[in-house]
Amino acid sequence: MPRRWTTSLLPTAAWTGLRCAPAAHIPTGPTTRGGTTSTELNPTTFGQDRDPASLRSDRWSACPDRVDGMERNRWTACSGFSGRFRRNTQQVLESFQELLAGHDPEALIYVADSQLLTPANLQQIATQKLRFISRLPANYKLEAQLKEAAWEPWVRGEWQAVGALAERPQAERYWIWETEASLYGRRYRFVLVRSTARDRRREQALEREVADEARRLTQAAEQLSRQRFACEADAQAARDRFLAEQAPALHTVTAEVQSEEVIHRPRGRPRKEAPPPPRATRFRVSVTIEPPSPERLHQEMDKRAPFVLITNVPAEQLSAREVLAEYKAQPAVERRFAFLKDPVIVTGVYLKRPDRAQALAYVFLLALLVAAFLERRIRQALQAQHDTLVVPGQRATDRPTIQSILELFRSLQIVLVDTGQTVQRVLPRNTNPQILKVLRLAGYSETLYTER
Repeated sequence: MPRRWTTSLLPTAAWTGLRCAPAAHIPTGPTTRGGTTSTELNPTTFGQDRDPASLRSDRWSACPDRVDGMERNRWTACSGFSGRFRRNTQQVLESFQELLAGHDPEALIYVADSQLLTPANLQQIATQKLRFISRLPANYKLEAQLKEAAWEPWVRGEWQAVGALAERPQAERYWIWETEASLYGRRYRFVLVRSTARDRRREQALEREVADEARRLTQAAEQLSRQRFACEADAQAARDRFLAEQAPALHTVTAEVQSEEVIHRPRGRPRKEAPPPPRATRFRVSVTIEPPSPERLHQEMDKRAPFVLITNVPAEQLSAREVLAEYKAQPAVERRFAFLKDPVIVTGVYLKRPDRAQALAYVFLLALLVAAFLERRIRQALQAQHDTLVVPGQRATDRPTIQSILELFRSLQIVLVDTGQTVQRVLPRNTNPQILKVLRLAGYSETLYTER
């Protein structure tokens, strides 16, 4: 009787790359999406961990250039780097000198997050004549100035309506407004962007500001109300000084000078023939603090709603709408990095030399590229067939992620049948039909696992 046993099989991205990558044709484009990440790789000696007290952690970092760009028919090379995390963005810029050797650097558009906007990086960009798109950090004074300048055009309806950029139902709609300004002594294009998406983080930040301002005003008002002034002029000066120093941005504060009579009674029991105690007029400042109205909060939130993009790409090369479209694809890189930094993938990896850590970074990036390609191929097949895939959680979707696709295969088992002469590989009858569907969508069949 043949012997039977089973083994679990979780396919990785490698098998897809070995079979389908050479046959794929992916057009290239000028946009490079940059991102940086890092993880600590513990060095070892002769395969054994070093003493934790003397452990020296090396870091590897990587920049997958437009990892998810295949969905928009664009693709560029990948680069891996070793070094400290705080230098990642600088290393990416330095790598362009080698990657663009013999090519026009202005033909490349580098899309990066706000960590790019440092004086040193912008100087290096100007030196290398690179084109870039990034987001102006919210803590820059220039961002507040640009939002203030764009408020009146927004009220007058002068912003450009872009509409939706994504193809999914109920996608966010956008409006843009473009201007120019100087940053660190250089002129750049700035594109202010509004969307219909609700930004809960901005709402929470505004709520904290309202609470902090109310607390500050209340403490200052209580301190002022305890003071008494001998003349009205001193009280008025204190009132004006209070209003000037506090300068509430959200609350409405009114202060008025009030007079009151103060009786100075001597200590002890007064004598019968004692004259009445003297009376004096004193002045104090009464402060009224009114919270912002819902209309005021809505207006303030409306003023803070835009985010600001910065670029040095000329308008004749890339319109403001195209700048927004290129930037909105940037989070795809961050999502890919989240997949790379999964502890299951990188935890427990021990390497001794930095060059091996760098080589491992390339291997991870290659696997990430193939995973993105696999996801793209399955999504395109689903869209062409107007079909959906039931992913874990019993959710039907026509845009499955690579994480949900691989999660499907965690239940896949291969039955090995030993006939005495050969060992046959078969799939159980109760194999999840969604797994077989994924194989067909990717252009394969179950023979991928049953034939050697």
